[in-house]
Amino acid sequence: MERAIEETETGPDIVPGIHLRVVAEDFKVHLRTVFRWVGRNWLTSINGRTTDDYRAKILPDWNRSSPFKEAAKKLKVSRRTLMAWKRKGLVETVRVMGVERVYFDSIKKIIKRRKMDTFSLYSPLYNIPNRLLKITGVNSNTLRTCLDKGIVSSITVNGHKLIPNKEIEKIAANWNCSCRPSAAGRILGRNKSTIADWLAKGRLKPIIVLGQARILLSSIAKTPEEKRRLKNYRSLERKKFSARKNYWKLNNRKKKKLLKIRNRARAPKKLNKFLCKRLNGYQPPKRPVPVPDYTPQRVIVSKLGSKRLTSCEEAAKTTGETVAYIKNLYKIGVIRGEAVNNKVFIYMSSLEVLVAKIKRGTIR
Repeated sequence: MERAIEETETGPDIVPGIHLRVVAEDFKVHLRTVFRWVGRNWLTSINGRTTDDYRAKILPDWNRSSPFKEAAKKLKVSRRTLMAWKRKGLVETVRVMGVERVYFDSIKKIIKRRKMDTFSLYSPLYNIPNRLLKITGVNSNTLRTCLDKGIVSSITVNGHKLIPNKEIEKIAANWNCSCRPSAAGRILGRNKSTIADWLAKGRLKPIIVLGQARILLSSIAKTPEEKRRLKNYRSLERKKFSARKNYWKLNNRKKKKLLKIRNRARAPKKLNKFLCKRLNGYQPPKRPVPVPDYTPQRVIVSKLGSKRLTSCEEAAKTTGETVAYIKNLYKIGVIRGEAVNNKVFIYMSSLEVLVAKIKRGTIR
């Protein structure tokens, strides 16, 4: 009631128009935001009332759109990804009150195409042919034949064939609402000849998808038993589609299994085709070459404290020289060590340097 009074109230001391508080309620924003719009001349205000016809020009686009933050949250992507989609034309945006907003219809289309697995990052109108392989599960040679013969419409961009999204959605809808004649025989409990006779008599409705003859599911399953079989068939097809869609998302256990198979240079007998595809393109990481430890782990307590020392006998075995040669090197100061209980022990750090010099041939 108060809002109606504010909109219609006129008089000698009152300027006609709509109060800014009403504008804030229409846009569902804070009153400070409306004052900011007025300060930037996006709305014209005189004595606290706007004179613009925003309800016919601005408010419809505002109500049909969403800010980038909310749109990114609904689509489960970052703002940068959403901006990249905008540059590619995958989402439709509108600029309202100096702010870029995304249309709700564009968000719904992306969510719908994601569920149907027909969403493309290449173009809003075209998609790659591999998308049909995930949806239908046909062989790549079959799809290539359909593209070459013109059964599936496509265009060539930079040497790559792309299929219109409408064509993919049409094929996906026809494929999901139909089945092969062999599957229809299992659902109906009939053999191939019976299915062929029923197709010839018009009892079952055929449909051609990707050059293959299929049977509409709407013409099958009349009895309760057939309906139960049809339900099991749909459940199995959904599982197959999920496997085709997510076959590359292998967990760590499967990755380790593939790595073992790759290292053994043989594949197990029971390995599905998706794991085989992953196996053919999987490159195991290069393992670091183990470096032999030339310094035996031995600790002897001396007057100088806890030191990592090794005996002359062990040093001789490590270097391949005699004990007398090691002692002579100690006496002339080539290697450092320590005398404990009338025995000579060599520092392991000095022994490592000696081994490196012997390998390089820089010691006489």
